Amino acid sequence: MPGGGRGGTLPFRTRVFARTPLQRLTRRHVRSMRVGVARLHATTTHREERTSLVSVTAQPSTSTASRRRGTATFLRQALRSQASIGAIAPTSAIVARQMAGLISPDRDLTVVELGAGTGAISAAVGPRLAPRSRHLAVEREPHLLAVLEQVAPWADRVLGDACELGDRLAELDVFQADVVLSSLPWGNFPADLQQRILAQVTRVLARDGVFAAIAYRPTRLAPRSRAFRSTLHETFGEVVTSSTLWANLPPARLYVCRRPLPKTGAAIPGPAA
Repeated sequence: MPGGGRGGTLPFRTRVFARTPLQRLTRRHVRSMRVGVARLHATTTHREERTSLVSVTAQPSTSTASRRRGTATFLRQALRSQASIGAIAPTSAIVARQMAGLISPDRDLTVVELGAGTGAISAAVGPRLAPRSRHLAVEREPHLLAVLEQVAPWADRVLGDACELGDRLAELDVFQADVVLSSLPWGNFPADLQQRILAQVTRVLARDGVFAAIAYRPTRLAPRSRAFRSTLHETFGEVVTSSTLWANLPPARLYVCRRPLPKTGAAIPGPAA
């Protein structure tokens, strides 16, 4: 065949076209990629061999593994029920430490946590507890509460709804709380539900106690978020709002409330004399 080559080689014109600068550059790029992949494979294999030799000492810590499981569980629950979770990620360590900072480590206190979830705040509460303090973590989702056992083994895990807080605590012979920490999605709750839960909070909160709640900045102007702020001021004699905590996802603020007003809630009867 005119212009053909031996052994099935390409025609002359095609071979010239295949050796244009663009084609040569592409071929060099492909060769470089192949070399890079081969090196990466060799490096990975070497690392895997080294990892296998130290697998006993290089296992992730229990706390790290628990946090990972907790985050995965939280995200699954958030996808299933955003209204009940409210956030798109667990509470950040910075926010958790700020909330736990309200606990005096020098006093034996009863600390109640509402919406404990997978323990983002619980983990920060533990180091702040005095030897005889008590931490009660309230959560209504059983599978979230199961994760909490690994994250905060010192806590009393309470399966129940915040609307029944007084009754759930009374079942455990707890009739007063010094600190109540909440990560409930208040901005998702209608005003009547907000009032019912806050009535339960003031029912158990000591006169000199403190209540703290997370409020997410993106919803601060929504009607339900505004209703929550109004209800806080109607419920407590002192309401302090923190600056925005940008490290949280979504960004959040803390409401720190003291001096519950006497008009809300009825006292839980104490144990019989």
